[in-house]
Amino acid sequence: MQPLVLALLLLCGAAFAACSQGGGQVVRAPQTVVCSELIPAPPAMLSPVNGATGVPDGNFALILSDAFPGTIELTATGSAAVSLPSPAPTTSGSDANAESYAVPVLQAATSYTVLGLFGSGSCQTQTPIGSFTTR
Repeated sequence: MQPLVLALLLLCGAAFAACSQGGGQVVRAPQTVVCSELIPAPPAMLSPVNGATGVPDGNFALILSDAFPGTIELTATGSAAVSLPSPAPTTSGSDANAESYAVPVLQAATSYTVLGLFGSGSCQTQTPIGSFTTR
């Protein structure tokens, strides 16, 4: 073994022995909570398409390309978020995994952002899915 490596091992062993005998105090770094959940990729907006304008101001189906394992919300600047009810499977289009969300009455001439909320508590993440503007 290299003399430098051997000296470092002996030094570390002596320091550990001193700490374990009460001769020193072990200082630990503060712990940080890290969300370890993988965030799913957002689905695509099939209807209305992302960036659409002239969308009816409610009572239509928001169709996403895939299931999202969280909550779907619509937000408008200066307004409270609208949580959409649980999705229903749809056979609309060629995507067998598409899901349809019933959109309630919305404000006219307003831009909405579609967000996917995933996780809970301090680990909740907002995933932007797309946006549209009502007529």
